[in-house]
Amino acid sequence: MGVWFALDLSAKHADVAAVVLYYGTAGEIDHGRGRAPVLGHFAERDEWEPPDEVASLEDDLRHAGRPVRFEVYQGVGHWFAESDRPEAHNEAAASLALRRTIGFLRSQLQKEAVAYRHSER
Repeated sequence: MGVWFALDLSAKHADVAAVVLYYGTAGEIDHGRGRAPVLGHFAERDEWEPPDEVASLEDDLRHAGRPVRFEVYQGVGHWFAESDRPEAHNEAAASLALRRTIGFLRSQLQKEAVAYRHSER
């Protein structure tokens, strides 16, 4: 549900600067009105999110002109980043996903801050 909410919000509000998804795809959303870049983290072995649905979401976002980067973490399943799910948690994959998330958000939000400062002039 969180993935759907994030994508729907970013599709409806052009001021959303960046979107990060963790192992989820969304139903029918018109991505064309949004502009926010999207970073997605997906598990190689995910019984909830089949690879064709992940690829379809990536294609939909690209077709809408949204910058998108999807990362697939090898050898892990759904909830790999959830430390409260010891049966699925993978510390190495979770740490890499977090580093990538921080780098992505830092980069995107810095771009937004620069654009905002220039618009104020």
